[in-house]
Amino acid sequence: MDFVKNKNLAILDVETTGIKAGSNKIIELYILKVLNEKVVDDYYSKFNPKQNIPLFISNLTGIYQWHVEAAPIIDDEILNIKNFVSDSIIIGHNLKFDLSFLNYALTSNNLQKFDNETIDTLNLSRALMRSKVKNHKLVTLSKYFKTVNQNEHNSKADVLTTYEVCLLYTSPSPRDVEESRRPGSA
Repeated sequence: MDFVKNKNLAILDVETTGIKAGSNKIIELYILKVLNEKVVDDYYSKFNPKQNIPLFISNLTGIYQWHVEAAPIIDDEILNIKNFVSDSIIIGHNLKFDLSFLNYALTSNNLQKFDNETIDTLNLSRALMRSKVKNHKLVTLSKYFKTVNQNEHNSKADVLTTYEVCLLYTSPSPRDVEESRRPGSA
């Protein structure tokens, strides 16, 4: 990943009570900070959404109401989160979704939205994988690339898978390396 050499990467994922920022809330966030392919820090928290977590969401994420009763609310942590990723390129899968919730929390607290550079592995998949996979869900890519994560809708597992997929997208394939060794190749 030469194009991000010496730059902090913040790979993140949120789990929420639904799909609409504002009316639904963040219940889990994991951020992995990486520099030159080495983990340098991480941030993890569950959040009390101050609303009921629908059973469908609990069954999907494994996060039930009792898991978040004593957790902080996102408003109490959002400045720490912004500061944590302030110097980083933000990476995620379907990053628009995650950032919609985080930016809602920022603006609700009179803070500026994230303006970091971003890399969305969903967009990378659509551009690079086109017909190689039946869809571009993270679980599908995980199976295709045979990554370690098999626990979808868990923020930490999804972040680790997203990072692994991103590395695979940006690493040269054995065929590319072989072709670059041929005489006359640039």
